[in-house]
Amino acid sequence: ALVRVPGTDAFYRHAAMRGMTFAVSMLWSSGLATDWGVQSRLVDYIAQQRRSQLTIVLQGRGYVRSEGGCTLLGPGDLVELDQRRHDDEGYGGSPCAVLVIEWEEGSCFGAEHHGAPRVSRLGPTDVAALSSLTKRMTTTESRLWMAELVGLLRASGLAAPSRFDLEPVEAVHLQRLYGAIATVRTQLPTGPSLTELADHLGLSERHLRRGFAELGELGMTTSRWRECLNDLRMSFAQQLLTVPTLSMKQVARLTGFASPTAFHHAFVARGGGQGPTPLDVARTLRERWR
Repeated sequence: ALVRVPGTDAFYRHAAMRGMTFAVSMLWSSGLATDWGVQSRLVDYIAQQRRSQLTIVLQGRGYVRSEGGCTLLGPGDLVELDQRRHDDEGYGGSPCAVLVIEWEEGSCFGAEHHGAPRVSRLGPTDVAALSSLTKRMTTTESRLWMAELVGLLRASGLAAPSRFDLEPVEAVHLQRLYGAIATVRTQLPTGPSLTELADHLGLSERHLRRGFAELGELGMTTSRWRECLNDLRMSFAQQLLTVPTLSMKQVARLTGFASPTAFHHAFVARGGGQGPTPLDVARTLRERWR
């Protein structure tokens, strides 16, 4: 899904391939930053993540923070993370391109990563090859694309499956539901209801609720539509707060809130009612990502 920020050159684009026990995502952006360190306190889904994660910065810059301090990242840097620890990380730049692989125990990607983040580095040739491949993520048949990815990871000396198995999510209604969720970011100002989403997918509301529960079991999203919509709003709000030319009124409107006051209350409530305000977070983020 591609989301452009009206009145600016900023955009965010996300593409993903998902199996039963792993996911591969590609994030492209410009003019804004995705700061999961901030989002972990606003987005329920991120706070619930439990997988291992491999992140490769292809363009832009980033950071990862743990007990040992903060490590700044640039093109070619690779970070292995244990999501259970919820170490802060973020990525930005104009442009920014980040490849993220998540997997569970039993996945074809092998053993999980446990403990503190581990940072290493790829050479320019490997970065160029991965960058070229990611540009074809949405135009190449998924099995062929994944096979190429695994080959590049292994050629770079990284842990990758010796046996490749896409482990597809076979239920068509789950594939359609996940695809629909990806497009909702472009509809946040109106915030489609469960009924509207069900009509769009040609499913009953009962069937749709069961689909969300199944997606939750696969570790793909929260298990209820309202929770998912709120997570999408807060995730996009964090990104918009890094755009210096946007006012709070514009951020509220673009994320589906009736007023800056409504946005303020919802934002603070996500922090347990005692967290920082949107203005506080905007100042921190704009300083961090200027």
